[in-house]
Amino acid sequence: MTEGERASPTAHHHLAVVPPGLEAVLARELDALGLGPAHRSPGHVAFEADDAGLCRALLWLRTASRVLRVLDRTRIVRTFPELCRTLERIGWDRVLPAGAPIVLNVAASKSQLYHERAIAQRIMAVLGPRGDADGPPQSLHVHLERDRLTLSLDATGEHAHRRGYRLATAKAPIRENLAAGILLSLDWEGAALVDPMCGSGTFPIEAALMAERVPPGAERTFSAEAWTSLGPLMQLARAAALRERRAPGPIEGSDRVAGAVGAATENAARAGVHVTFLQRDVRELGPDTDEGTLIANLPYGRRVDNDSAAIGAWLDLLERRPRWRGVALTPRRELPGHRAHLRLSNGGIPIWVHVRG
Repeated sequence: MTEGERASPTAHHHLAVVPPGLEAVLARELDALGLGPAHRSPGHVAFEADDAGLCRALLWLRTASRVLRVLDRTRIVRTFPELCRTLERIGWDRVLPAGAPIVLNVAASKSQLYHERAIAQRIMAVLGPRGDADGPPQSLHVHLERDRLTLSLDATGEHAHRRGYRLATAKAPIRENLAAGILLSLDWEGAALVDPMCGSGTFPIEAALMAERVPPGAERTFSAEAWTSLGPLMQLARAAALRERRAPGPIEGSDRVAGAVGAATENAARAGVHVTFLQRDVRELGPDTDEGTLIANLPYGRRVDNDSAAIGAWLDLLERRPRWRGVALTPRRELPGHRAHLRLSNGGIPIWVHVRG
């Protein structure tokens, strides 16, 4: 660890937002980064970290949607003077550059202070003029529930599933952090992986990022990099992370639609990972060779293909690869020969992750 990474020893409370159903996976990620013990609640995982730890979390967490730094967890606020006094205690210029633009997200429920616009006006009066400094707007979350106030600053900025590589998309793509969370939940460790219905290639690309040990945040900028103390630390953490790359196992994606294969190939090139993409029908996959993982986001919902036909093709493929682990995403509660592994939501559609065996 460098001197720069030791420069900020004060631990802060953080809240990582995660797709419901993947809380345990995210908690394991935090433990692996030395940021445990993490505390789970539906859709969130809380953890403690200093500035260097927050940099590691932003760079390396594959499952989180965003990370918030909690600035204050005042037990009770019932009046505007109490709210203003709480805000004045923060010392904003120690957190943000003077004049940094701030976007407020105010939510009040079952509290004495319930008028969200009035709350926002009082907050901006305390913060003073904003928007004079360079850099992206900082998102301040103000949450009042049963008079309990929580102030938190969004460290992520643009949603964390946007790694920066997926500019080309096919129909009904799965979010990057959802795909990574599923792979982590399976304890996949870099063995052979094939996605025979790959679309824009999210599963193979996320698998390659994991296998090659590329941080998912390596190619993007976080709003926390504009904070007073985090910019230099993030540069050091990013440089150190990119020195840890390793060679992947065989990872492959295929699709019968030429446009999808082209999109996936472009996305993998932007991600800088080694994945083979081919145009072919599911039934064209060869006989079983070595062991590995077959994974597919089967067509459903508004996707063009008929889900029954896709399921039939999937089951036929598994018959020809009996030694491979099969993992299928579908809104169906049951899938022949599979057990339910996770229940998630993709694009607002409830889905099940089924594993053969």
